[in-house]
Amino acid sequence: MNRQEVIEIIKNCLTSLYRNYGILIEKQVREETINERFITYLRDYFEVEKITVEPEYDKHIDGDKNYKTIEGETKRLRPDIVIHEIGTDDNNQIAFECKKKKITEEDEVKIDALIRQYNYRYGVLVEYNSKRFTICELAGDTLELESYSI
Repeated sequence: MNRQEVIEIIKNCLTSLYRNYGILIEKQVREETINERFITYLRDYFEVEKITVEPEYDKHIDGDKNYKTIEGETKRLRPDIVIHEIGTDDNNQIAFECKKKKITEEDEVKIDALIRQYNYRYGVLVEYNSKRFTICELAGDTLELESYSI
Protein backbone atom coordinates (compact mmCIF):
# COMPACT_ATOMS: atom_id res chain seq x y z
CA MET A 1 0.00 0.00 0.00
CA ASN A 2 1.48 3.34 -1.00
CA ARG A 3 1.51 6.58 0.98
CA GLN A 4 -1.43 8.17 -0.86
CA GLU A 5 -3.59 5.10 -0.30
CA VAL A 6 -2.74 5.14 3.43
CA ILE A 7 -3.62 8.85 3.65
CA GLU A 8 -6.99 8.30 1.93
CA ILE A 9 -7.84 5.34 4.16
CA ILE A 10 -6.99 7.29 7.32
CA LYS A 11 -9.12 10.21 6.08
CA ASN A 12 -12.02 7.83 5.42
CA CYS A 13 -11.70 6.18 8.82
CA LEU A 14 -11.54 9.49 10.68
CA THR A 15 -14.46 10.88 8.66
CA SER A 16 -16.54 7.84 9.66
CA LEU A 17 -15.45 8.25 13.28
CA TYR A 18 -16.50 11.92 13.37
CA ARG A 19 -19.78 11.21 11.57
CA ASN A 20 -20.82 8.26 13.74
CA TYR A 21 -19.09 8.92 17.08
CA GLY A 22 -18.35 12.64 17.09
CA ILE A 23 -20.32 12.89 20.31
CA LEU A 24 -17.53 10.97 22.07
CA ILE A 25 -15.08 13.71 21.11
CA GLU A 26 -17.56 16.47 22.03
CA LYS A 27 -18.18 14.88 25.45
CA GLN A 28 -14.40 14.56 26.01
CA VAL A 29 -14.56 10.86 26.90
CA ARG A 30 -11.29 9.05 27.54
CA GLU A 31 -8.90 8.85 24.62
CA GLU A 32 -8.90 5.04 24.79
CA THR A 33 -12.66 4.99 24.12
CA ILE A 34 -12.25 7.15 21.02
CA ASN A 35 -9.30 5.04 19.87
CA GLU A 36 -11.37 1.87 20.17
CA ARG A 37 -14.00 3.30 17.80
CA PHE A 38 -11.28 4.49 15.39
CA ILE A 39 -9.79 0.98 15.42
CA THR A 40 -13.09 -0.55 14.25
CA TYR A 41 -12.79 1.45 11.01
CA LEU A 42 -9.06 0.78 10.58
CA ARG A 43 -9.66 -2.97 10.86
CA ASP A 44 -11.99 -2.91 7.86
CA TYR A 45 -9.14 -1.68 5.66
CA PHE A 46 -5.97 -3.11 7.17
CA GLU A 47 -6.64 -6.50 8.77
CA VAL A 48 -5.64 -9.12 6.20
CA GLU A 49 -3.97 -12.48 6.69
CA LYS A 50 -1.47 -11.98 9.54
CA ILE A 51 -1.76 -8.18 9.78
CA THR A 52 -3.72 -6.97 12.83
CA VAL A 53 -4.78 -3.64 14.30
CA GLU A 54 -3.97 -3.54 18.01
CA PRO A 55 -4.52 -0.94 20.74
CA GLU A 56 -1.81 -0.16 23.31
CA TYR A 57 0.55 -2.87 21.98
CA ASP A 58 3.81 -2.56 23.95
CA LYS A 59 5.64 -5.76 22.98
CA HIS A 60 8.51 -6.20 20.56
CA ILE A 61 8.99 -9.78 19.43
CA ASP A 62 9.93 -11.36 22.82
CA GLY A 63 10.50 -8.19 24.82
CA ASP A 64 9.12 -4.74 25.53
CA LYS A 65 9.16 -1.67 23.32
CA ASN A 66 11.26 1.14 24.80
CA TYR A 67 12.36 4.60 23.67
CA LYS A 68 14.51 7.50 24.84
CA THR A 69 12.51 10.51 26.04
CA ILE A 70 13.44 14.08 25.19
CA GLU A 71 15.36 14.12 28.49
CA GLY A 72 17.28 10.98 27.48
CA GLU A 73 15.49 8.68 29.92
CA THR A 74 14.57 5.17 28.73
CA LYS A 75 10.84 4.51 29.03
CA ARG A 76 8.42 1.82 27.99
CA LEU A 77 6.72 2.58 24.69
CA ARG A 78 3.02 1.83 24.35
CA PRO A 79 1.70 3.26 21.09
CA ASP A 80 -2.02 4.04 21.02
CA ILE A 81 -2.62 1.90 17.92
CA VAL A 82 -0.39 -0.26 15.73
CA ILE A 83 -0.99 -2.08 12.47
CA HIS A 84 1.46 -4.96 12.21
CA GLU A 85 2.13 -8.67 12.26
CA ILE A 86 2.64 -9.87 15.83
CA GLY A 87 6.03 -11.44 16.58
CA THR A 88 8.11 -9.94 13.77
CA ASP A 89 9.37 -6.58 12.52
CA ASP A 90 8.93 -7.62 8.88
CA ASN A 91 5.35 -6.33 8.59
CA ASN A 92 5.24 -3.30 10.90
CA GLN A 93 2.95 -1.04 8.88
CA ILE A 94 1.65 1.96 10.85
CA ALA A 95 1.98 3.24 14.43
CA PHE A 96 -0.44 5.86 15.80
CA GLU A 97 -0.25 8.34 18.64
CA CYS A 98 -3.71 9.87 19.14
CA LYS A 99 -4.65 12.77 21.38
CA LYS A 100 -7.91 14.53 22.11
CA LYS A 101 -6.17 17.90 22.03
CA LYS A 102 -2.59 18.66 20.99
CA ILE A 103 0.17 16.32 19.90
CA THR A 104 3.28 16.98 21.97
CA GLU A 105 6.96 16.88 21.09
CA GLU A 106 7.16 13.69 23.19
CA ASP A 107 4.51 12.07 20.93
CA GLU A 108 6.68 12.91 17.93
CA VAL A 109 9.69 11.34 19.68
CA LYS A 110 7.67 8.15 20.24
CA ILE A 111 6.65 7.97 16.57
CA ASP A 112 10.26 8.59 15.53
CA ALA A 113 11.37 5.66 17.72
CA LEU A 114 8.66 3.38 16.34
CA ILE A 115 9.79 4.12 12.80
CA ARG A 116 13.56 4.02 13.37
CA GLN A 117 13.88 1.32 16.06
CA TYR A 118 10.92 -0.92 15.34
CA ASN A 119 10.69 -0.61 11.57
CA TYR A 120 7.17 0.83 11.21
CA ARG A 121 6.73 2.13 7.68
CA TYR A 122 4.56 5.08 8.74
CA GLY A 123 3.75 6.95 11.90
CA VAL A 124 0.52 8.88 12.31
CA LEU A 125 -0.19 11.63 14.84
CA VAL A 126 -3.92 12.27 15.31
CA GLU A 127 -5.49 15.30 17.03
CA TYR A 128 -9.17 14.43 17.46
CA ASN A 129 -10.43 17.87 18.56
CA SER A 130 -8.82 19.75 15.66
CA LYS A 131 -9.73 17.05 13.10
CA ARG A 132 -6.13 16.84 11.91
CA PHE A 133 -3.58 14.12 11.41
CA THR A 134 0.08 14.09 10.45
CA ILE A 135 1.71 11.25 8.55
CA CYS A 136 5.38 10.60 9.27
CA GLU A 137 7.79 8.68 7.09
CA LEU A 138 11.55 8.21 7.07
CA ALA A 139 13.31 9.69 4.04
CA GLY A 140 16.98 8.79 4.36
CA ASP A 141 17.88 9.97 7.86
CA THR A 142 15.13 12.59 8.01
CA LEU A 143 11.68 12.05 9.43
CA GLU A 144 9.26 13.81 7.08
CA LEU A 145 5.94 15.03 8.48
CA GLU A 146 2.93 16.12 6.43
CA SER A 147 -0.37 17.27 7.98
CA TYR A 148 -3.94 16.87 6.73
CA SER A 149 -7.35 18.13 7.81
CA ILE A 150 -10.57 16.13 7.81
